[in-house]
Amino acid sequence: IADLISGFVQEDEHIIVDPSTTAVAIVKALKNRKKLTVITSSIEVLIELSDVSGWDIICTGGTLRENYLTLVGSRAADMICSFYADKAIISCKGIDMNKGVTDANEALSQVKQAMLRSAKQRIVAADHTKFGNVAFSRICELSAVDMVVTDVCPGREWMDYFGEKGIECIYGREES
Repeated sequence: IADLISGFVQEDEHIIVDPSTTAVAIVKALKNRKKLTVITSSIEVLIELSDVSGWDIICTGGTLRENYLTLVGSRAADMICSFYADKAIISCKGIDMNKGVTDANEALSQVKQAMLRSAKQRIVAADHTKFGNVAFSRICELSAVDMVVTDVCPGREWMDYFGEKGIECIYGREES
């Protein structure tokens, strides 16, 4: 998923990445770029990028979420909304045709909502196990997303759904 997404990120772009293991993998895959601006609420992403020169790394600030290594709250959301990025790349716990994109808790969902509002292109990065799942807190309707990037083709029903909604779906391989 990280390698697929890295192919869509261009030099000099401004990207927002969420607090997730997927985001850490994405920024690792992007480290060969000369110049990027990365906005994040993730402590892990900040640590991963601490040795990169030539990039602008912006931390949202906010309240540290216990056990998540992420910053949340109104300060984090307000900081994100003060920027307008080329791409927002978020992960989730569930993607459902009716319930949309969902996550584990409200505080994380609120920050991810701000990330999506603050970008021209909105990308959801989710492995195949997230399809058909619904988690506790809704991030957004699927129609608010421009692209879904996943590891395995989610199947004909999902591909038809994405086609009807105008959502691009990129995947690494066909179903096994």
